[in-house]
Amino acid sequence: ETKCRDPNPVDSGCRGIDAKHWNSYCTTTHTFVKALTMDGKQAAWRFIRIDTACVCVLSRKTGRRA
Repeated sequence: ETKCRDPNPVDSGCRGIDAKHWNSYCTTTHTFVKALTMDGKQAAWRFIRIDTACVCVLSRKTGRRA
């Protein structure tokens, strides 16, 4: 599994993002996969959610455009 260690690795959010124009934070994304699971003695294929990546979420800062 892969997940974000810290939602804000630097004070301004994600690394490498222009904090003057963008708000940013890191978030973990998920994927559903089929897995053989046990419930007591009953085995069955079920969908489970696993952490798959750490991505940067961006939003434009409000204010006057240059």
